[in-house]
Parts: sequence; structure tokens; C-alpha cells
Amino acid sequence: MKNQIIAYSLIAFSFIGYAQDETETVTEAGEIGIVFNAIPLFNYVGNIFNGNIGNTILNNSYFVNSDNMVYGKYFMKENLAIRVRFRFRDISTKYKNLVVQDLQTDPMVKVEDTYIRFDQLFGVSLGLEKRRGQGRIQGIYGAEISYNTGVIKEKYSYGNEM
Repeated sequence: MKNQIIAYSLIAFSFIGYAQDETETVTEAGEIGIVFNAIPLFNYVGNIFNGNIGNTILNNSYFVNSDNMVYGKYFMKENLAIRVRFRFRDISTKYKNLVVQDLQTDPMVKVEDTYIRFDQLFGVSLGLEKRRGQGRIQGIYGAEISYNTGVIKEKYSYGNEM
């Protein structure tokens, strides 16, 4: 068993050494890349064993509806890329509350108050990305222009007339 672990470790380290070849180019002209922010996913995995505190990724669509944007890159040259970002959020939340109906003597007669919130957001960006450096260590800089718009609507409905 010990010999197998040593053998597998040597094989793994030989691949790691091979991957660090300095003549390798990281990007080439014509390549396309798609990127998203994985921080909410890492937060969920990091909090998976803590009694579900802060794990909002699956129960209210936080991962899709947070500040995440989907990035697309097209490399025009080895060190020059056009970057496009897109974001869309559409959340509808409904709260219900039972209250005692007015002018009733029986406290068990209830009516429903509702509150509905619509939260919509749209964003798109276009930018230019430049890279400096060689191999796997590179600096990235550039400029970007973006357009974002959002709407929040609230609707109340009361069981007892006001």
C-alpha cells in the first residue's frame, strides 16, 4: 500500500512538472472563454457542515439572482480580448399574513393580508481586456462600459378594507 502511494505521488508530481513548461502560451487568438463568479458556490460548499447557516444558494436562488454576471471573452490576439458581460435577475416574493376580520365577535374568523415584491434587474457590459506578462503569471487591465437598470414594485392587498 505504501509503495502504491509513493508511485502515484511520483506520477502526479511528474505531470505537475510537465504542466509548468515556460514555452506554453496561455491564450491564443480566436479562443473563446465563458466565466462566472463562483464565490456563492464556494460559500455554500464552505458552509455545508455548519448547520445550514448562510447557505442561501439553493433555497432562494441566490446563486442565480445575486450580483453574478456571465462573462464571455473573445481573444483577438494573445494579449488582447473583447469582454461581454450579461446579468438578468427576476425575483418575486410573496408574504401572507392572517389577521382577525374586522367587526367580528369570533377571533377565529380570519382574513389574509398579502404583500408581493417584484425585483427585476438587467445589466450588460462591453469591454476591452489587455494582458501583460508571460506564462501563467500575467497582469490584466482594461476598460469597460456598462448599462444597468432595475425595477422594484410592491403590491399590498388587505383582507380588511382600509
